[in-house]
Amino acid sequence: MNSLLPQLLSFPPHPPPAHPISDFEYDKQIRGLVQLLGKQPPSLFVSGVRGGGDLLDILDPSINSLPYLFTLLAHIQAAQDHRGGESGQEALSIHPSGALWGRIVEFLAKFDSRQVRYAGAEWRRLVELVEAIARAINKPIVAVLPIRTAILRLDPASSTLTSNHLLFIRLCLDAKAFRNALPILDRDIQAFPSAPKPANSAIISQFSFSCINATSGLTDRLIYHHHLEYHLFGALIYMGLKRWERALEFLTFVIVAPTIGPASTIQVEAYKKWVLIGLVVHGGPMSLPRITNNAATKSYRELGRAYDNFAEVFKSGNATRLREEFEVGEELWANEKNYGLMLLVLDAFHRFNIRHLEDTYSTLSVHDICQRDFIALDTTSQDLPSLPRVHADESATEQYILSMIERGELSATLSHPPQKGERRSSAIVHFVPGSHGISEVEQLQKVEEQIERTISVTEQIKNLDRKFGLSKEYITWVHKNKKTAALGSSLGGPNPKQDGEDLESMDIGWDAGIMDEDMMEDFEP
Repeated sequence: MNSLLPQLLSFPPHPPPAHPISDFEYDKQIRGLVQLLGKQPPSLFVSGVRGGGDLLDILDPSINSLPYLFTLLAHIQAAQDHRGGESGQEALSIHPSGALWGRIVEFLAKFDSRQVRYAGAEWRRLVELVEAIARAINKPIVAVLPIRTAILRLDPASSTLTSNHLLFIRLCLDAKAFRNALPILDRDIQAFPSAPKPANSAIISQFSFSCINATSGLTDRLIYHHHLEYHLFGALIYMGLKRWERALEFLTFVIVAPTIGPASTIQVEAYKKWVLIGLVVHGGPMSLPRITNNAATKSYRELGRAYDNFAEVFKSGNATRLREEFEVGEELWANEKNYGLMLLVLDAFHRFNIRHLEDTYSTLSVHDICQRDFIALDTTSQDLPSLPRVHADESATEQYILSMIERGELSATLSHPPQKGERRSSAIVHFVPGSHGISEVEQLQKVEEQIERTISVTEQIKNLDRKFGLSKEYITWVHKNKKTAALGSSLGGPNPKQDGEDLESMDIGWDAGIMDEDMMEDFEP
């Protein structure tokens, strides 16, 4: 190890030279380092250095990322080899309370993302080991933050779907660490693992998506249903956080995904939740997006008929029928793990009907509201829900309306007229139509969030447009149309240039039927 150490510390040059090395030279040197590290037996990395020290004490994870990574993996392998033997204490070092675990967490927070792209298989192996260790001790929560940090350090935009994303989302679901998943989930997926390309350090350093593929080792091979799983699991997390609109968006990604034949089981499951959350968000059934595959639409209608029927009864506003529909399908909702969502839908039935009163009335007594048959309370109790019924308790109804006002779901005020005799007067609801409980400040905040979202999406479109413009298919399409235009001109046909149509400046979108191999190369239907 002592003879090897100078070579391990020689790259990258530190401190950095006045004139940075070229991309070509960087690529050449780092490939030589990877080849050198790969030839060494793991035992060499754990043998220590002169004076009895540990190689990890000498290497800097942020500078010497590759030697540090190989040394970490060698230590983990040594600990696993000694598990259960006389040296079983070594295995404890990779326990979250052990010293080696701290080294792993530090590395995942500090590694040089450009370097590890040349040792993708080793980097991914470390990430998967962290997950395996956490699951082995039945504490998935301890792996959530380290893996999240590693994913974002490798690709700050987290815009390319990888097997690491799936691993992370499953961890968050199992650990119920919903909020910890947001830094990943809130970043939109823009691409799938690209087709393998000849390594180019200049490209790698600028665009992370160019090096994320199964060949690089940074991700395992993905197949078609993996992106369905990711968005369904993401929707479940958003549902757990009551971020209904974002959950609805993720479920929409699943149900509109292209299919050759009928919808998959994952898509049908997403459709059922999509119907229910649509009722919670919009107060009525939604139409399927126009781009939904016809065969998939037929599957949804056949396999999700009970949910569609429930949504239609919800729309009718008939509380008696809604009660009957709920009771008939109660076992189905429970078996399909949608019972909790059903309770939220029942609560939405009450909320939207109360909100609709402001369209007709400026003031209304709680007593009068109780006469309406849509009132139902305590639908979130652990017992069977109190379904829509006539003449609800005034005090409970008043508390329900007050809670809607406090949550910003109803723009209204409550007042109590002077008491007459011993009987307490019914509270009066004063509606303020239009805002549905959203203040001017909140409206401004929503506008600002939408502006930020629009700017972000615009930047994503620019990046994808640049990516498509460099794709082999687009270049072939341009050359083909140039030849067609030239042939037409020689035969006396119309010249596209004369008609103001510049083929070279045309945008090619999804409607043109061009499927970029970078997006779908590694996917199988």
